[in-house]
Amino acid sequence: MLGSQLVRVARGELALVNAIAGYETQMRRYGFHAVAESRKQFDERDAIHRPIVGSFALGAMRTAMRVVNNVPPLKRRMIDSENRFRGSEEEDAMASH
Repeated sequence: MLGSQLVRVARGELALVNAIAGYETQMRRYGFHAVAESRKQFDERDAIHRPIVGSFALGAMRTAMRVVNNVPPLKRRMIDSENRFRGSEEEDAMASH
């Protein structure tokens, strides 16, 4: 997102201060959401914190992430999903107009 904002600055489409402010606004929104979702996992009643189930769940998640990281189409899909969530596609579309 920051890169696309800086490209717009270089093209003269956007002032640097506005580019940085827009980026910060989007990242704050994304960051607060990510922290809120992460905090949900700190509930000691959650399955991830149980000795056997938690170890299995953590192992399954690590395995899944390793698979995604090593299968390019899956990795691209995950990256695209994160970018859509963060709104970077909107920024790219705005930058191209």
